[in-house]
Amino acid sequence: MRCSVKFIKLLCAVISCLLICSAFSVSADKPAASVDEADAGYTLVSENDALAFYADYKTGGFYLLNKADGKKWYSTPENPDEDTISKGKLKLQTQSELVVEYLAVKDENVNSSTQKGNTFIDARQNGKISVSNIDNGIKVVYEFTRLGFVIPVTYTLKNDYLEAAVLASQLDEGENNYLVSVDLLPYFGAATPKDKGYLFVPDGCGAIARFNNNAAPSEDYKKTVYGDDMGYVSEGRKAKNENILFPVFGTVYDSGSALMGIITEGDAGAAISVKTGSSQTYFNTVNSQMTYRIYSTGESFYENDRTKTISTITHTPFGTERYAVRYYPLCGQDADYNGMARLYRNYLITEKGLAKNPKEPALAVDVYGAVKTKANFLGISYYKNRVLTDFDAATKIAEELKNAGIDHLAMRYIGWQNDGVFNVKIAKNAKPMKILGGKKDFLKLRDDMAKYGFEFYPTADLFTYQKSGNGVSLRRDSAKAPNGDIAEQNQYSIVTFEPMKNLKPRALITPDKLLKVTGRYLKNYKKLGIDSISLSEAGDCLYSDFSKKSGVYRAKSEEYVEQMLKSVKTDVSCVAISGGNGYAVPYASRITELPVSSSGYDIFEYDVPFAQTVLHGYLPYTTPYVRQSSGVTEMFLKAVETGSDLTFSCVGDDTYPLSQTRLSGLYSSEFSLWKDTAAKLYEKYSRLGELVFDSEIVKHTCISRDLVKVVYSNRVTVYVNYSNKAVTVDGITVNAMDYYVAQPK
Repeated sequence: MRCSVKFIKLLCAVISCLLICSAFSVSADKPAASVDEADAGYTLVSENDALAFYADYKTGGFYLLNKADGKKWYSTPENPDEDTISKGKLKLQTQSELVVEYLAVKDENVNSSTQKGNTFIDARQNGKISVSNIDNGIKVVYEFTRLGFVIPVTYTLKNDYLEAAVLASQLDEGENNYLVSVDLLPYFGAATPKDKGYLFVPDGCGAIARFNNNAAPSEDYKKTVYGDDMGYVSEGRKAKNENILFPVFGTVYDSGSALMGIITEGDAGAAISVKTGSSQTYFNTVNSQMTYRIYSTGESFYENDRTKTISTITHTPFGTERYAVRYYPLCGQDADYNGMARLYRNYLITEKGLAKNPKEPALAVDVYGAVKTKANFLGISYYKNRVLTDFDAATKIAEELKNAGIDHLAMRYIGWQNDGVFNVKIAKNAKPMKILGGKKDFLKLRDDMAKYGFEFYPTADLFTYQKSGNGVSLRRDSAKAPNGDIAEQNQYSIVTFEPMKNLKPRALITPDKLLKVTGRYLKNYKKLGIDSISLSEAGDCLYSDFSKKSGVYRAKSEEYVEQMLKSVKTDVSCVAISGGNGYAVPYASRITELPVSSSGYDIFEYDVPFAQTVLHGYLPYTTPYVRQSSGVTEMFLKAVETGSDLTFSCVGDDTYPLSQTRLSGLYSSEFSLWKDTAAKLYEKYSRLGELVFDSEIVKHTCISRDLVKVVYSNRVTVYVNYSNKAVTVDGITVNAMDYYVAQPK
């Protein structure tokens, strides 16, 4: 009996040792968080030195632990019952990883609107959620039984981020409904009325929406990444808004934690949505949306239920296999919009090939050559080319600016070839216009620009045209609108926002023809002996072709534009683009008209130079046109704050005849009107620019609504005062509507 007891005790001791060793072994492999530390209902899925990913295998919910600060980021709000504002379906929506928008198949071409569903009601309660393990993550299949949708999503832990990906190629719509969009993780990291902080929105240069700002807009903020789809022709055009240039967004807590999203796949088919706390909304949240189809309303030829308004929906395939978003938890000094800018810059460098190619501060000038204007002969109206600035005048302008003390000039020459500023036929021959002086004078301009050491970018439009020719058919090779017609691009009145009836609309080349058109054009362009070119539209012109036979959605169009830019870079060293959409930036040598403000929505508290913080020290960029801005002094201060080159639109002749053309906005562009102003501003700005042109912006701070501070990597600090009174900060007095540069001692 005693032997049996001893044996049992010995056996227990051995088992205890084995358990201790086993526990030690797990601890050694996973030094930080462990399964035992998970919140109730959650299981550790994967972890590394920086992050741990926990999931609820019943609901598909999860949280991401940042080990650096212990912050847990939940896929939906941790305490949803605290929401005393949202009611009914909207309240249950806050507990959903996906929110879907859809249109019933029977309602297509009927006066009907879209409806919404969510994973809490339509998958968790009235459908099915299946969770399975994948490498370092989980795959969640959401079955919306009532709607007929099956949407698979993967959540995968990487070194310093969590990737969420909608598997678009495996998505099943069923037979009864069309899927319009999917809001991915709409409440991931959402803030409550008790929290302090802000949402970062990449609208224009960048904007800050404070938590709980009590702004209750008529509709929530939602904007398409890279601007509206130009393949979709709307009935009217609203006042000009700034575009979203970069596919990023973020949530920042004043406590020192932040969560940043970068849309890495399907970004051209994405939108960004924002909600701030108010009397109508409890949570503060920013998220991305996969726009699977475009829903719109239009006018029918017949009346249905006393209305001619019908719903329309596109049927072009999404274009990429996955819609993927990376979520980076940040803390400490990285947990603000400056840290997000550094992170996105590093993403562009390591994964998109952005190279450091700074240039000394330059005065940027857009010279306009020739444009077609309306004329009359014996009562018959016709269009003829009008000379705005010929090659000889452009040469003299460069010379005068050189003599005025401008050592660095970047000239884009727009409208120098073929049909002038706007194509009639798609560009092919790269032939300087005779009415501007012909090839001889053009080559002299080229040589003089090189002699002065100036940058010279002849501009080519390889996207838009008005009629067939040069191997391109207007009917066959134009991008189509959802109704099958050519996606016409109208010029809109800056007063009424209505199409200008006297101007013939332009068409867009189908995205899959871009590479062919570009290759053919470059063969001719290279004969001019110029190693630089401006492809303005490549940086801000993105659209779908909704042709029913061979349509191309924007998510795929982005690939075609990148292929185009890649091919250009093999033949031409320096490429200038306009706007600066994220996919085009790595191929650019100069970006023109980079926004220095946001669209100014009510929910925005102030603007921040996020885009410029990403790019400064890597490649040069300019302000919008100075003379066409709301104020020359304010635009100059914006250039100082953002590290932008100043840019002027230039017409050597009177601009009055342009009032009924697409260039009606170029008022006050005559060279004589701005030459002296430009020279003075350049002299003042270049002193600062030479100090910091190759340095990164380390930190931008809005000290107050009218006072900002910018610190560069070489420790130069710039204070900009937009108020009408002098202010003192950090022991430094900054005069009214002026700036101060503090250099390191």
